[in-house]
Amino acid sequence: YIYDPDGNCIHKTSLTDEQIKKIIEIYRSLDYIDPSDDVIYFKYEGQIIMTRDGSSADYFTKGYEVDESFMDRDSYDNRVGNIGILSPDKNKLNRLVERYREELNMDLEVYLSSETTINIVPAHVSKFEAIKYICKKENTTLNEVVTIGDSPNDISMLKNIKMSFAMDDAMDIVKKEATFSAPSVADAIKMVIDYNEEIGG
Repeated sequence: YIYDPDGNCIHKTSLTDEQIKKIIEIYRSLDYIDPSDDVIYFKYEGQIIMTRDGSSADYFTKGYEVDESFMDRDSYDNRVGNIGILSPDKNKLNRLVERYREELNMDLEVYLSSETTINIVPAHVSKFEAIKYICKKENTTLNEVVTIGDSPNDISMLKNIKMSFAMDDAMDIVKKEATFSAPSVADAIKMVIDYNEEIGG
């Protein structure tokens, strides 16, 4: 989902009902899943929907709704942008990534998006693809873009943008893909402003 400054959705790529139901079927079939700890969530029209409260995983602590019947819907009306699973168990997350990659076809991508979550998204959906879409829409170039991130789902934009910043406390796999690191977003922005002033921009 891409939104303009007024909050209007200007582009979206969503999961199909068939894909969503397959993801749910796999989740429900795994004997090592503990639904109280390993919580599935859905990005639905920009809102996080959990089947139960997953704040104990220390990833989403606010800004979500709990709907225990969400997985039983007949249709999701092309409104689910991605699906994730929260778990405090890193080994379990790695098992989930492997299992979903084995079971799902090439139309979907599965990856660790943080130390406590995996994400499942339509293929070719990434922050870098979103940036390219905006650049084309706004008639600008990638060289005029700065990216700042701290998690694995930021890697696509960090490694493909010339001026990119990873947070100092980000995972090593994230930091190695960025051009620079910074202790905070504010510090990264200050570095960009200083750089623009140096080059007279």
